[in-house]
Amino acid sequence: MKNFANLYLALEQEIRRQRRVEAIANYLGSVSETEGAIVCSIMMGVKLKAEIKKEELKLLACDLADINSWMFDECLSHGNNYLDTVSLIIPSPKSNEHKSLNDVFLLLESIKKMNVDDRQKAILDYWSVLNSEKRIVFNQLLCGVFKFKISFDELVEAFTLWKGIEKGVIGLRLSKWIPLESTLSDLRKPLLESERWTLPELFYEFQDWSDDLKSLLDSTAFKARWAMDGLEVQVVKMNGEIFVWGQKQKLLFNRFPEIESIFLALPDGCIASGTIVGWDKDGADKVILQQRESKKQVTTKVMTDFPIRFFVSEFIQRKVDAFNIEKLEKSAQDLFFELLDDPNSLCFWNEAIDFTTWDQLDNYQTKHRLKGSIGMEIFSKNTLKDSSIQPKKYLKKNDSHTLLLTLLYVKLGIYSSDRGGEEYTFGVQHNSIWLPIARVAELMIEEDRLFIHEFVKQNTIEKFGPVRNIKPTLVFEVSFTSIFRNERKKAGVELINATVKCRHNHLSIDDAHQLSDVMNLFSGNSD
Repeated sequence: MKNFANLYLALEQEIRRQRRVEAIANYLGSVSETEGAIVCSIMMGVKLKAEIKKEELKLLACDLADINSWMFDECLSHGNNYLDTVSLIIPSPKSNEHKSLNDVFLLLESIKKMNVDDRQKAILDYWSVLNSEKRIVFNQLLCGVFKFKISFDELVEAFTLWKGIEKGVIGLRLSKWIPLESTLSDLRKPLLESERWTLPELFYEFQDWSDDLKSLLDSTAFKARWAMDGLEVQVVKMNGEIFVWGQKQKLLFNRFPEIESIFLALPDGCIASGTIVGWDKDGADKVILQQRESKKQVTTKVMTDFPIRFFVSEFIQRKVDAFNIEKLEKSAQDLFFELLDDPNSLCFWNEAIDFTTWDQLDNYQTKHRLKGSIGMEIFSKNTLKDSSIQPKKYLKKNDSHTLLLTLLYVKLGIYSSDRGGEEYTFGVQHNSIWLPIARVAELMIEEDRLFIHEFVKQNTIEKFGPVRNIKPTLVFEVSFTSIFRNERKKAGVELINATVKCRHNHLSIDDAHQLSDVMNLFSGNSD
């Protein structure tokens, strides 16, 4: 019980991800198989039944502490949690008797069959030997409200740290975890053949493209396609199931059900690599994907409100014969392209673009820039067909546009709990109203950053937590790769991949661009 309470407090108080992962790994390595399985089930979201009402605990605690109910309510009015208040008003324990987590769960199981007197005596016996931290956990377990503040990814990383098993393998096994029935040994067993073929292929990192490479690389040995601004994934069909993988073997469990349903029609062994992007009536929209990823559960409403598309770059079927699949009338690739031909399909084939010279590719990228793209992928071979050969892959970013924008909001680390997370919001003027259109995580040079720090002290109009609304007098040159219409923003537009080039201290806000100048970009922009 002590280790369990310490883990709970560590996850409640610690904000650093690595420390949280280490706390879980250390706990799993210090407890029995039974206790570890119980705790893993709770971490996976098992909801415990309420064995007693909070009001009964309150009355019992007030009687034990010899205080009136109104005094309890007064303590509660000062911002304390209900069950925390119950735990804190109880007198200190008379002894320090050890109670295991298994003992607590046996009590929870038997307490439902007890009469009122026996139930209250059992609770008082536990309170008399538990300190305040353990009581907090014990009372939450009694009332069925206990839960860990932990993500699925943190739990996967903790198991990987604890036993050194591949992250993807642990993710697979936890996704099939049967709460209160599975054991920790189920997660530690040797890798199965079927699991191996469920894992994704290696994600290859892109190198940044530079003009110096033109003289070093033979253009005829490369192909190119648009690099979409979204989430790079691999979709694997195996054992009649669909698995969507992100980079670093991150299993995107039940995050894109509409994509999974499309691939169910394909045979086992199929794997598609590509990019998932947010999508509205006007095409790609990065904001939609960001908002969707913030949702805890993907419901039908979420899929409708935040639609997506899957741009597939590569498709293969791995070792079909090894899976004892009956001979198909059509190849897996033919079936896949039939799915793409469906007008209602959410999948698009990201076709390779043929070119013979680097200048030809430059001209194509400039004239036909695809909305939602961040540039072009330049690659030497199909990375999935032969993973034994290291491919050459480059990202040739789209040329940047620039605008003169006015600084409106500043979030400085000295005012924020995260200490160092700085953000700068730039905007334009329209009918004497200031409208934000771009947010930048950091300024380009230290001189400008220090200047802004001093400027904020003397020119703050309003405060919103760590954010300062400052006088709109500073003009910066801001570059960006894409511009999107976004009706959720006051300006109706948003700049993507914005960075600060420089501050123009000789310019006034009258010299800066206005909203009409920004909207004019759409007339000649194929984004």
